[in-house]
Amino acid sequence: MQSPIVIKIENLGKQYRLGEMANLTRNFREVVSDLPKKLLRRATACAANPDQDAFESQSLWALKEINLEIRSGEVVGIIGANGAGKSTLLKILSRITTPTEGQVRIQGRVSSLLEVGTGMHPELTGRENIFLNGVILGMRKKEIEKKLDDIIAFSGIEKFLDTPVKRYSSGMKVRLAFAVAAHLEPEIIIIDEVLAVGDIQFQAKCLGKMEDVVKGGRTVLFVSHNIAAIKNLCQHCVWLEKGRVKEMGLTGDIVPNYLSSMIEKSRQGEVFLGDRKEIVERPPVVFVRQAAIRDAEGRNCGFFKGGDDIVFDVEIQASQSIVCMVAISIRDLYDSRIVHMVSTDDNQVMHLKAGVNRIRVKLANNRFNNGKYYASVWVGNNEKNPAYDFVKNCLEFMVDNSNLGIYISKGLFRVDTQWQLNAGSGT
Repeated sequence: MQSPIVIKIENLGKQYRLGEMANLTRNFREVVSDLPKKLLRRATACAANPDQDAFESQSLWALKEINLEIRSGEVVGIIGANGAGKSTLLKILSRITTPTEGQVRIQGRVSSLLEVGTGMHPELTGRENIFLNGVILGMRKKEIEKKLDDIIAFSGIEKFLDTPVKRYSSGMKVRLAFAVAAHLEPEIIIIDEVLAVGDIQFQAKCLGKMEDVVKGGRTVLFVSHNIAAIKNLCQHCVWLEKGRVKEMGLTGDIVPNYLSSMIEKSRQGEVFLGDRKEIVERPPVVFVRQAAIRDAEGRNCGFFKGGDDIVFDVEIQASQSIVCMVAISIRDLYDSRIVHMVSTDDNQVMHLKAGVNRIRVKLANNRFNNGKYYASVWVGNNEKNPAYDFVKNCLEFMVDNSNLGIYISKGLFRVDTQWQLNAGSGT
């Protein structure tokens, strides 16, 4: 027997006006004075596209014709590229944004963890916000007090619990918001990629808690670019593309199709850097002219599976023969630290000649954890002197380890290990 439907979405659509923002503080005089400009923009749009309605030409459908049914106890992952409409869908389900068309029916209490600070009153303390969120979920004071110690312990911000939330860092807000959402036991939990704001230890802690929530039979909607987490946590999956449902079904069926699509779309990865303003105005002795990231076959690529070779090709322009050092540093998605760096040293310098010099570096059998990374290129004499050139985050790529059948929530690298058990002891 199937469980009851708790979320029913019918012909849902959300349309935004491009280039306009609602401003409730404008007076009548300002509205009238801006009217000619608005009419001129609309007339220009009509002239450019005579067959298209003026309103439509200035609009964007973030979501269109979405039809979904989610049953009680289901854990549904929502995947898609940036701009696919994932966050917009969650905001509508959380009643933060109203739809342009269609309707949503929800049965049960909903707790949402979307943007940092959502649902938190900045003037209230962390403790007061816990009770506020509980009341919003329809809980009694005694119920909230019963969970209070667990929430505080999980969040790890005991020292700041009686400090106004407006003084919290983004990571502290996420810690408190997730602790509240996970422990106050709503029937439906909606979680966006906001979990990635926290440090890696807290991310792992959150994923572990989500596994407990899933086992508890609650309904969960989870948006993430971490495909391994989606595969590990979610039974069903919805793939959004350009505001529409591309595919939906069992996670094991949808994810391979999505990854194949990502690979096809990421056959780029080459950037020309010789036209930077500072280079054109005053050409230095040495500068990075071009950089590319490729797969083992030499094709431009921005998506790699676990164990794939990652190849960096760098072109360095020199006005004269010169000896220098080259380094490529790789940072994580939030630019918080250097994950890995490959570089020459004093015993392996590069003897560049006048003109274009091409350098290739291969990272064999990459062991990066799941996620998105940025690569920077540095060229200099040695670490004590200023760099000849430094191009930060000029390349980007993604790694997914799901092809290896493993799920990693901690650390930055996959490390091969061997376990040995010597059970018992002789007496």
